[in-house]
Amino acid sequence: MSEPAARPVTCTLVAPDSGEVLSFSRYPGAFALKVGEAEVYSFDGEGRPVGLFTGDRWLRRGLDNTLVEKRAQAFTTGWQPVAPDEADPLLDRVAARLAALHDRVRAGGFVPADASSGSPGPEAVTPYLARAAAWNSRRCHADAARFRQIYRRVPILPPDQYLSVVLQPTEGCRYNRCTFCTLYRDRPFRVKSPEEFRRHLVAVRAFFGRGLARRRSLFLGDANALTLPAEALVTIFEAVQEAFAVAPGALSLAEARRWQSAGSPRFEGIYSFLDVFTGCRKSAAEYAALRERGLRRVYLGLESGHAPLLAFLRKPERVGAAVALVQTLHQAGLSVGVIVMVGVGGQRYAAGHVRDTVAALNAMALRADDLVYLSEFVEHPDSDYAAQARAEGVLPLDADALAAQAEAIRTSLRFPGPPPRLSVYRLREFVY
Repeated sequence: MSEPAARPVTCTLVAPDSGEVLSFSRYPGAFALKVGEAEVYSFDGEGRPVGLFTGDRWLRRGLDNTLVEKRAQAFTTGWQPVAPDEADPLLDRVAARLAALHDRVRAGGFVPADASSGSPGPEAVTPYLARAAAWNSRRCHADAARFRQIYRRVPILPPDQYLSVVLQPTEGCRYNRCTFCTLYRDRPFRVKSPEEFRRHLVAVRAFFGRGLARRRSLFLGDANALTLPAEALVTIFEAVQEAFAVAPGALSLAEARRWQSAGSPRFEGIYSFLDVFTGCRKSAAEYAALRERGLRRVYLGLESGHAPLLAFLRKPERVGAAVALVQTLHQAGLSVGVIVMVGVGGQRYAAGHVRDTVAALNAMALRADDLVYLSEFVEHPDSDYAAQARAEGVLPLDADALAAQAEAIRTSLRFPGPPPRLSVYRLREFVY
């Protein structure tokens, strides 16, 4: 079940015998614990471990029990998977550490650091320590199995949606033939029936439970749910509105976020991917009807504006159609997130890729509420792209050339008014 909305709570405890300091923070749908300067633990409202810092290691855990880490001595290498034979002992050590802290706090081993401050004391911390200590490796595996019963694997989200609640009215990708993409090779494209989708919504709410309030938005998956016919999408959006409190579509994003923060769990809006070339084309009025039902932003995988490179990627989109789609979405009152890849096509296509991608982005008249993501291309060895590149002698860009290409795109963009936000999209670091 969900917990009622609550203001953030913080308290600091100290062990009189050792001087050890324990800092506790509770937020809607989440809580965190800091022990001294070398241990930080964060959890969702159910007590699921979300992130931790111990010594020189930063770790993140996904809902499917994926565990990744960064180490201080190799911080620039990015997030790396934790070896399976190490993950379970690590989770068990954390659970045991939290259980020991719980017992010490409950036995009076910690007292308020400032008794005159009026902040909560040990009695406010012990229930949360007990909740988190229950999440040993066995509990984490069982929860991940439950997650997989509700969801197909969530392979990708836009970075600003990492804390969304993913909903899957569709599974897979309708097209699924781009040479570079292996994200949905494990599943055929499928649309859930209205009854099945409603059951999915109930299961999602129950799964997140007290952690639901940690999530700010809702994301419709998988790859291109918005390609469904308009009437089918209205049914989907209305089912979502029945299951979740979604900000009224007439509110601006800033207003929706204020509305979202005033209650719990509430959601600022609904977001989704869309491609340019499959499914049912829609008018601005049809998209506006979805905006009235909570749709906020649509993410487009442009990848490149260079037609020869798009053909090499087996991506049958016309750049003019992508520009027109952005205009239609803007007319409907929606914002867009446009994703382009840096380094795709290697040396052969580099000049045309920069020139034509910049031209396409500049033609879209992007606004302050839009996003542009520069996503470093990741070549998967078993992809059609890798085989085709080897066969045709397409050589990859080195690190310096990648950085130069990103900078060339970034510095050549021109916008009619306040610019959109530009950000980096690191697919390899994604954990849901």
